[in-house]
Amino acid sequence: MFKTSTLLSMFFLGLVSVYGQDYDFGEVSKSELEEKMHPTDSSAVASVLHEKKRSYFQYIQGKGFSLITEVHKRIKVYNEKGFGYGTEKVYLHENGSDDENLSSLKGYTYNLIDGKIEKTKLSKSDVFSNDESRYWKSETFTFPNLKEGSVIEFKYDISSPFLSNVQEVQVQREIPVDHIEASFEFPEYFYFKPLVKGYYPLDIATSSKSGAINFVNKSRNDGGNYVTKTSYSTQKLDYKINVYSIDLSNISALKEEPFVNNIDNYRASIDYELSYIKFPNSSVEYYSTTWEDVTKKIFDYSDFGNELRKTGYFEQDIDPLIANAPTNEERVNHIFNFVKNKMAWNQNYGYTCHDGVKKAYKESSGNVAEVNLMLTSMLNYAGIEAYPVLVSTRSHGVPLFPTQEGFNYVVSAAKLGDTYVLMDATSKYAIPGVLPTRALNWHGRMIRKDGNSMQIDLMPKSTSKEVVNMLVKIDNQGGAKGKVRGQYYDYNALSYRVNYNQKDGSEIVKDRFEQIEVEECEVKNRGDLHKPIIEQFSFYDENAYDLIADKIYLSPLFFFAMEENPFKLEKREFPIDFSYPREESYMINITIPEGYQVESLPEPMKMVVPDGIGEFSYMIDQNQQILQLRVSLKISSAVISPLYYDAIKQYFSKVVEKENEKIVISHI
Repeated sequence: MFKTSTLLSMFFLGLVSVYGQDYDFGEVSKSELEEKMHPTDSSAVASVLHEKKRSYFQYIQGKGFSLITEVHKRIKVYNEKGFGYGTEKVYLHENGSDDENLSSLKGYTYNLIDGKIEKTKLSKSDVFSNDESRYWKSETFTFPNLKEGSVIEFKYDISSPFLSNVQEVQVQREIPVDHIEASFEFPEYFYFKPLVKGYYPLDIATSSKSGAINFVNKSRNDGGNYVTKTSYSTQKLDYKINVYSIDLSNISALKEEPFVNNIDNYRASIDYELSYIKFPNSSVEYYSTTWEDVTKKIFDYSDFGNELRKTGYFEQDIDPLIANAPTNEERVNHIFNFVKNKMAWNQNYGYTCHDGVKKAYKESSGNVAEVNLMLTSMLNYAGIEAYPVLVSTRSHGVPLFPTQEGFNYVVSAAKLGDTYVLMDATSKYAIPGVLPTRALNWHGRMIRKDGNSMQIDLMPKSTSKEVVNMLVKIDNQGGAKGKVRGQYYDYNALSYRVNYNQKDGSEIVKDRFEQIEVEECEVKNRGDLHKPIIEQFSFYDENAYDLIADKIYLSPLFFFAMEENPFKLEKREFPIDFSYPREESYMINITIPEGYQVESLPEPMKMVVPDGIGEFSYMIDQNQQILQLRVSLKISSAVISPLYYDAIKQYFSKVVEKENEKIVISHI
């Protein structure tokens, strides 16, 4: 980040302007408090009534420039589900002796009591400070006396020495935004480029105004007779201020949807990138970078590249592992398992080491960089070509523009044959080639030994399978008794182990299928990560079907049937993210009771989504008193373009409809 911390020459610029508000702080109206639901979105739990954000540069004599951000926000809370908006968290960057500071915080909770507006002040006891990581701290304020119908309002300033760290303006939220205005003002010698994200149309207005800065110079002169005189002079520098601004109203919410890696990737926002600085009589200093520039800078960091090159601390432990491993694949597996078993991840993200790989190794604990840079170094020591891969986790968002802040994670890539196998030793249940889901976020940047980089696809290509076999016998009282054997492979196995490995078998099944009674449950291969999870259990379901007038109406998929279509939007403009290609297959044998016969069966069905994106098949046969159902559902791509949304929505609609069709069985 670009920052200033010393007295700048007369050519350096600052700006001073007045912060005017259209919505005066503290002037909350009765009509805002009386509003029971949002006028255009009855499902909204809260709404942003007004937000104003202004960022600008300020020059302070003797200190230099600071980036000032002023924030004023007013939020309406409609019901208890919106109480989470009564807490605001502000992140502040720090690096060594330089840090961002929050000041001038004021806040109130407003309620309408017996027709009168009552306001409760935000006090010091409602504000909490926390160290989030090595480079970030936070200030959290929780508003008191929050009720259904409350309005909360607050304002604060942030002063930052990091002039390129302009706060992103989030235009679109998970709740409606009634009004938002934001401006960014910068002197003519600094050039910032607006970076727009999302699909909401944003009209960014550009304008300019005049600014001036007065420099005070002090000099000491010999006044004779051993007397020194101090004199002062001022110099004024006029300059132009460039202004980017938005003023928008009635912005609808963009809410969470199933199968989205991070909805914030698609909500409208504006960020600003420092492209270059050009002072009078000075050459241009460029700050806009390419991904190649970003990775070279990161590689040159002492807590990245230097840590990657360290080897002496692990050699005596690695030598025995590779002595009897003749192939690179065996060496990769041995070293990967060794690191997973030795190192405990402390849950801290980041692509740089905090305490260094040697200390982390000694203490058997470290952040993600220490664990995976250590893994990469060990693989190289064992003669395997391996490199670190910079990643942005799903919660961090997709890095759309070249910036060091675009990454917050690092994994390892080992070359086996013609392919790179990705690994993350912070995940105890992962295997080579299977990353934890948090790291499956489109693309990463693999850094080579010279600091050059290449883009590498993080998304899985192979299909993860779930195979279920079930034998079930129905009685004539509405019940069914049976046995289930399920096998879970690759990412399905990883997900199973992460969610359920600390639970016993019966508890696992009850978590997923609440309506059945479980007996004799067994889970195999919990710890043998290269084998599929095998789950076997017996069950009884006393309400397995509907019995009406001596006729049985039975859904043959029982509790495995998909109950509703996860896709409900009329239109979707962002990708469908399934995380990995997947296939579910079911083989179900059903024995019907004596004295009954099949009256009707669902028709067989086969359906294909255009371009081979998905496939569904449904076949059912009868052999005397036994029915055999075979169902297969496939999704062949991890990420699917929104151009196929209508086809995917229709596909799942038909799947739900077919899986819930009934077999009709009548009494003879």
